[in-house]
Amino acid sequence: MAYDETSIRVLKVDEIYDRFEWVRANELAKEYKQPLACVERGIEACRVTDTPLDYFIERYLKNNKDTLKNETFENAYFDIMKRSQWRRK
Repeated sequence: MAYDETSIRVLKVDEIYDRFEWVRANELAKEYKQPLACVERGIEACRVTDTPLDYFIERYLKNNKDTLKNETFENAYFDIMKRSQWRRK
């Protein structure tokens, strides 16, 4: 298969967010005025626990405590946070 102009495809915004986690993380960090590292950890926890990103946005970024707690996500998020702190030392 040859690589030519037909191989190039312009992605829609939603496709960019789905394919490139770091783009979504940057946008959420700016929108909610949160540290990028915090948002990256939340997105990673969503990915490893198969939790919808909306959960993280509602509970953590929008600080909506009415959102039911997801123990699996919570455990993964805090584990990721601990590991990232260990790496910085």
